[in-house]
Amino acid sequence: MPAIEGPDGLIDGLCAMVELETGAFAVRTRARYVLFLELAGDPELGEPLRRQRREFEEGTEAIVVAVGISDPVPVTQAIMALGDGLLLHRLTVDPDLDIRPAIERAVRGLTVS
Repeated sequence: MPAIEGPDGLIDGLCAMVELETGAFAVRTRARYVLFLELAGDPELGEPLRRQRREFEEGTEAIVVAVGISDPVPVTQAIMALGDGLLLHRLTVDPDLDIRPAIERAVRGLTVS
């Protein structure tokens, strides 16, 4: 994966991820959501999914730190929540939603020191 530099790079990377996960990988993304929902109440069966999610969060936090955002934990949590919402929205009710304005506004708002 190429290095992401600055808020603009983060915006571009997040947009690319949402486009990919709701486009070419849409079936896989839907399946992941089904598994999360079905296994949410089963600690043992759901653990591999939760572990994978934690690894994705750690990777996202590393990117947030690398682009120079202070207080990376709440910023990462907000970005992850926004990403989940945009993914679900595109997969269910609005597959053509222009995601860039929402991502750009969020990243710019979260990176203000």
